[in-house]
Amino acid sequence: MQAAALEGAALTVLTFTALPYTAPPRVLMEWIERTQRHLARFDALSRSPE
Repeated sequence: MQAAALEGAALTVLTFTALPYTAPPRVLMEWIERTQRHLARFDALSRSPE
């Protein structure tokens, strides 16, 4: 489980470093917004309500 999370994080970092050089700005902005929404959802889930 932890290995999968680390693998996902590494993949995200690799994508972040590679994408700006390969993607047009519009696609890049959409990808960043989607990633931020995903991270916000993950942050909300990891934080317990009480």
